Amino acid sequence: MAEHWLEDVDYFAKELPKRHKNLFFQLKEEDFHKDIEKLKKEIPYLEDYRIITEIMKITAKVGDSHTGVAIWKIPAFRHVPVTYKLFSDGIFATAAIEEYRPVIGQKLIATNGHTVDKVIHVLETIISHENEAQVKTQVPWLIGCPEILHALDIISEPDSVIMEFEVAGRMVLIPVPYNTENLDFIYAVDEEQEPPLYLINKDLYYWYKWIDQEQTLYFQYNHCAEIDTLSFKKFMNRMLGFIENHDVQKFIFDIRLNGGGNSSIAEPLIKDLKNNKKINQKGKLYVCVGRNTFSSAILNAIILKKETNAIFIGEPTRGKPNHYGEVRSMILPNTGLTISYSTKYFKETEEDEPTFYPDIVVELSSADFFAGRDPVLEEILSNK
Repeated sequence: MAEHWLEDVDYFAKELPKRHKNLFFQLKEEDFHKDIEKLKKEIPYLEDYRIITEIMKITAKVGDSHTGVAIWKIPAFRHVPVTYKLFSDGIFATAAIEEYRPVIGQKLIATNGHTVDKVIHVLETIISHENEAQVKTQVPWLIGCPEILHALDIISEPDSVIMEFEVAGRMVLIPVPYNTENLDFIYAVDEEQEPPLYLINKDLYYWYKWIDQEQTLYFQYNHCAEIDTLSFKKFMNRMLGFIENHDVQKFIFDIRLNGGGNSSIAEPLIKDLKNNKKINQKGKLYVCVGRNTFSSAILNAIILKKETNAIFIGEPTRGKPNHYGEVRSMILPNTGLTISYSTKYFKETEEDEPTFYPDIVVELSSADFFAGRDPVLEEILSNK
C-alpha cells in the first residue's frame, strides 16, 4: 500500500501545479515540493488517514478555498455519532444517538483536555480557506472525526474521543463509520416544531413565499442551477408577475445557503430587480448572505451590490469576492482520493477583501437555533 501512496503523491505533486490556474500565488513552489518530499519519506510509517491528513495540510497552504481534498466519504475516516453546529456563542451538539442523549443541546468545552479554541486553531491547518467563515463551515464536522484528531495529535488514539460538555460533563464517544444513514438520531430541536422559513425548503434550488401580514415576498435561492421540472426563467416570470399584482413592501433575496454553481442563471432576475422601481429602493430590497454563501453565489451578491439599492444582511461569506474558482477534480490513480482545484481567477472588485461583508451583521446564536428563530428575518421585518 505504501508503494501505491508514493505513486499517488508523485502524481499529485506533478499534476496539481499543471492543472491549477496559479497554484503558487501564495504558497512558495519550493515549500510545496519540500512538503511533498517530507511526506514521501514518512509514508511507509503512516496509516492511510495520516497520509490523507498530510495532503490536506499541503492543499490548505495553497490558500484557495476551492482547492483541497474531498474528505466527506473517505472510508478511512469515521465520525462520532453526534452532530455539531458552530454558533456565535460556541459549538453545540445538535443531535446524537440514544447512548449519548445527555450531550444533546450542550456546549462543547474541550476535546481530550484541549479547549475548543485550541482545537479549532489546529484544525485550521488542514482547512482550505481564505477567511474565518470557511473555517466555521468545516470545523463542526472535523471536530467529530477521530482519525483527523489523532493525525493532528489532538487525541492519543483514534478509537475514542473524550469530549467535555458544559453541563453533561465528560463523555467518551466511540466513532462509527461515516455513513450514518441507519443510525437513529435524536435531535435537540423537536421534529414537530415548525422550522424557521429559511430551513423549510433548503433542498429546493429556488422558491418563494408571500408573508401576507408583513407584505413581504421572501425568495430563497439555494443553488446556482436549474431544475428540469421548472426552468429558472419560468420561475422568475411567475415571481415577477406576483410582484406586479401585489403590494410588495419588502423583497428578500436569500442566498445564505447557496454554495454556488452557475452565476449567470440568476443574472436576468438581478437585471429585472435593478429596473423595477417598485422594488429597487433602499429599505425595500434585502439580500441575505452567510457563512455558506460561496463561489457563484458571491458573484451574484457582488452584481446585486453594484446594480441595486439592496441592503445586505447576515454573516460574512465563505468565499472571497476576488477568488480562484471554475472547479475541476482529479482522482489519484491508486487510492482514489479526489482532489479539487481551480482553473480560473475571478477579479470582481478593486480591493482584495477576504470576504463579502454584509451591511448589517446578524449572527445565529445557539438560543436562536434551539428556539427555531431566524434573527436575520426578524431584523428585516422589524426594519421600518
